[in-house]
Amino acid sequence: MDLLHDKISGLYSKFLWPSVFSAMVTTIYSFVDTIAIGKGVGPDGAAATAIIYPILGVASLIGFLCGIGGSVRLGKARGAGEEIKAHAFYTASFFVTLVLTAISWPLVIIFEQEIFTLFGANDLLMPLVLEYGDWVVWTFPTFIISA
Repeated sequence: MDLLHDKISGLYSKFLWPSVFSAMVTTIYSFVDTIAIGKGVGPDGAAATAIIYPILGVASLIGFLCGIGGSVRLGKARGAGEEIKAHAFYTASFFVTLVLTAISWPLVIIFEQEIFTLFGANDLLMPLVLEYGDWVVWTFPTFIISA
């Protein structure tokens, strides 16, 4: 793949389809998860998952912010033949991802109940939100890396 000389439509397709597939998998995961919990626990379970999903959005934001930004700079440097600079952009992107994860993950753990209350959890839903939310909160870095 030559970013400077290949046709833009071909390059666009090479980047488009993995992105579309990734978005579809995430959407299907959320949809099926909500249905399964709604069927198993009931409407309160579905409401609890809706309260938790913004945490996944924050994790995706961090991952996309660092991953897409870093990859654009890396690709531009590689296209210009500046391999050392490209490696530096990759390292910087990875380091910023680690730093943002190290800052945000403990904050999510410490302020878990306050965050879920802000997102709409009440006394009735909080036990369900915490039960399911613990899985999301403790795997928070995984969601960042997968974005």
